[in-house]
Amino acid sequence: MNKRFSVILKELRNKRNISQSKLAELLGVDRSAVAHWERSDRIPSTKQLLKLSKVLDTDLAKLFPTSASDSDKAELVMIVDDEVTALMGAKKVVSDALPNAGVVAIKRPSDAVEFASANKITLALLDIEMGKSNGLVLSKKIHDANPSAYIIYLTAYPEYALDAWSTYAKGFLVKPLKKETLLKKINMIRESVI
Repeated sequence: MNKRFSVILKELRNKRNISQSKLAELLGVDRSAVAHWERSDRIPSTKQLLKLSKVLDTDLAKLFPTSASDSDKAELVMIVDDEVTALMGAKKVVSDALPNAGVVAIKRPSDAVEFASANKITLALLDIEMGKSNGLVLSKKIHDANPSAYIIYLTAYPEYALDAWSTYAKGFLVKPLKKETLLKKINMIRESVI
C-alpha cells in the first residue's frame, strides 16, 4: 500500500528523532505548520519542500508516494493555480481521482518552474490566468524541464481553448475540476499515446 506525504514526513521525522518543534525551527515555520502537514490539512510550499528534503536528508521523490502503475514509475502530479480555494479544491479532486499519486499544489508559477526542474512530473495541471503570469507561458517552461510530463490546463475561461492547443498541452478542462472529467481526460491522453 502506498503512503501519503503526511505519513512519510512523520516517519522520516521520527526516524531522525526530530520533534515537530525542532523541524519547524529548522525550516523557519511555526510548529503548527508541521502538525498541519502531518495531518494532511496543508502542504508545504515548494521552497519549504526543498528545505525539508535537505533537513531530512532525503530526495524529494521519497517524500511522495509511488504508484503501482503499469510502468511501476512514481506518479507526481503538480497543480498550479494562484487562487488558493481553486488550488486546494483541485488538489482534493486529483487526490481522490489518483489516490496512488503524489500531489503537489503550488501557488506561484516561479515555484512551479523550480519544482518541475528538480522533480520528474508525470502530470501538470495549470491555471491559465495567474496574475502577471499565465499557464500558456508556464507550460513551455515545464515542458523544457519535464518533456515527458502531460500538461492539462484548468481555467474558468473556455475562450483560451484555441490558444491552449498551440502549446505543449494535452488537454483543457474548465473549472471547477471534477473527478469524472479529470479521469476521462487522463484516459484519453493515455489511449492516445499507446
